[in-house]
Amino acid sequence: MFALSYTGMTRRVDNIIYDRALGLFQPAVDERILLVTIDDDSLKQLGRWPWPRDLHARMVERLHQSGARAVAYDVLFPDPALPADDSALARAVALGTPVVLPQAYSVPGLNGAPYDVVKPIPELAQAAKAVGHVSLAYDSDGVVRRVPLSFGDGADRTLHMMEELYRIEHGRPSHMWARSSGTDHEALISYQAKGGGFSTISFASVLNGEVPPALIKDKLVLVGAAASGMGDIHPTPTGRGGTAYGVELMANVLNAMEQGKAIREVRPLVLALSSLAPIALLLVSFWLLRPRTTLILTLLLIIAIFLIRILLLRFGLWVPPSPALIGVALVYPLWGWRRLQAMDDFVGTQLNRISREDNILPSAQAMPALSDYVGQRAFRLEQAISEVRELRRIVSDILEQLPDPMMLVDSSGRVRLANEDAAELFGTALYHDQALNLLRGIAIPEDRRYFDDLKPGLDEEHRITFQSRAGRSYEIRSLHVRADNGELRGLLYYLADVTGQKRAAEEREELLQLLTHDMRSPQSSILALLDGVPAKPLAVKDYDRLRNYARRTLTLADNFVHLARLKGTDFEPEFMDLGDIVQEAADALYTLAHRRGIRIKVSRADRGEYWVMGEPGTLHRAFCNLFDNAVKYSPDKGVISAHLSREGDIIRCDLIDEGRGIEGDLAERLFTRFAKGAAPVTQPVEGVEGAGLGLNFVLTVVDRHGGNIRAETGEAQKGAHFIIEFPAAGDDGADLDFEP
Repeated sequence: MFALSYTGMTRRVDNIIYDRALGLFQPAVDERILLVTIDDDSLKQLGRWPWPRDLHARMVERLHQSGARAVAYDVLFPDPALPADDSALARAVALGTPVVLPQAYSVPGLNGAPYDVVKPIPELAQAAKAVGHVSLAYDSDGVVRRVPLSFGDGADRTLHMMEELYRIEHGRPSHMWARSSGTDHEALISYQAKGGGFSTISFASVLNGEVPPALIKDKLVLVGAAASGMGDIHPTPTGRGGTAYGVELMANVLNAMEQGKAIREVRPLVLALSSLAPIALLLVSFWLLRPRTTLILTLLLIIAIFLIRILLLRFGLWVPPSPALIGVALVYPLWGWRRLQAMDDFVGTQLNRISREDNILPSAQAMPALSDYVGQRAFRLEQAISEVRELRRIVSDILEQLPDPMMLVDSSGRVRLANEDAAELFGTALYHDQALNLLRGIAIPEDRRYFDDLKPGLDEEHRITFQSRAGRSYEIRSLHVRADNGELRGLLYYLADVTGQKRAAEEREELLQLLTHDMRSPQSSILALLDGVPAKPLAVKDYDRLRNYARRTLTLADNFVHLARLKGTDFEPEFMDLGDIVQEAADALYTLAHRRGIRIKVSRADRGEYWVMGEPGTLHRAFCNLFDNAVKYSPDKGVISAHLSREGDIIRCDLIDEGRGIEGDLAERLFTRFAKGAAPVTQPVEGVEGAGLGLNFVLTVVDRHGGNIRAETGEAQKGAHFIIEFPAAGDDGADLDFEP
């Protein structure tokens, strides 16, 4: 790293990286900088170069009259011309607007001198506000990336023309000067984009009065050559076609000074130390991490070296990345070889130890006569691994034959071996957590208490029955596993799936409850009514009651069937308007309500549509159940209202009747199966007690749609108030917040 940093062997590659990165962080263009270029059009109008000095005098006077703040006139005047012309130009330069004239250096100089100074004639030098050099520093590839802010020796040392202009404008050295390095105060140039982006006008246009003075007023004007064939063109990283005219180059230097965007290159010592830092990190990773991880880290380090260097360039510090990249590229293969050698020594020692022990299983094949050293080592390692695999497979095959999940747990409670059923049940956490935590994780909250008193290690044998969150029921049977000497080595957990037995028992109990409680009751009422009727045609009232008892039986059976179907089918929603469903359900109960003079009113908070994702059939039946209950419990000529509204991403339906409301002891179990309160409003026709399944069906449907339902009781005798909420869908059918 020190050799690469001090010798500069990687500078050509670093220059390429620098040129590409420089284009990412161009400074903003200072609008006060104005270029007046001696272009091809000016030569065409004003004649061939060189021009008489009275023409330059007229230009300086024009800039002074237009209110230019300062002028850098990048034209050399080394030899006297006509005295009148020289005097005219000197008077123009001394008018009042600060003018900086150039001074050049010819390297090498005559008669063995290191350089010759090319100064303006004394008359002009005395009239100018300052004289600055216009020399450039070329890199080894001939590209101008840096500028010396001072040049020369002793009395001949002068500041750069742009440094002089900056000090005239601000009265202090530039930020670039403060960040420069070396005797000549060299600094990297923070170039603008290709083409410069600076305001540019033609020399001839200014001289002919075609440019409004307001365009020049308070500007820092740079006058220089930009015509083909004048020789003032230089290779740059971001110039047009890889080149830029001298006046454009100076504009970039001045712009960087004005914007405070100086770039400093680190010293060789700092470069060497910064290049060693990623190598040190990589060496530590070789020591601690796996080979694959170190390979990934190596690639990340290479990317990080690029990104960090580019980020530092953004803040004005250039740290060439090539030394660090070469170091990382050398260290990885060298350390990889060393690590491979150490691993080979270790594996060889262990294989020799295994070969001296008695093998439980005979080897399936003898070692072939291989001349390759690595091949022999790999064959012996393969044999040792095969023996371990065979032993494990024997145990695994035994476990796989079992019909239910089974796992072997060690003394710390960790799973050491399990069959495929256990892997499917517990997933990727099977071998990464304690067995009791795995069992708690799949159990429903109510059954997790069964595992609280158990120890994570080799606890006593036990048997527990619990239900999983997936709806399965398991009976855990734990057995001790002991070695030949009786030492306790592990615990075997066997999870017997008893879901079928438990579900059959629950369904049988529900069916018995249905048959004995609700299905028999209507039929008994029919029989009792018929026993009390004389043997003459029944009255119309009695026929109506018989019809409603039969209706209750059918409704009960229908609700029960729909509940069973909901639990056995997948949710298949459609894009639909909830208001239409509510209106259709109200229409379905119209006849029943009209018979008792009850009005059903469906209203909307606005005239819009209330889009949800739902199943029209199940939602329609659920709202029919709600309206049916409201009709039953409403007084004659009462009013049932259903009001639809939207609150953010929630569609809400408020269904209110004028019945007696909901009793306090019924509110907590209102939506459970077979929950019933007091009898409905007694009427000659509709006085039929409910079955207790309708609201349970409604709750199941609402939950299936990711919604929420609750019942509220208002003031006394003000009726029941049901609030049903569903997640809204977008106008295009997209769910806004839906969790079925």
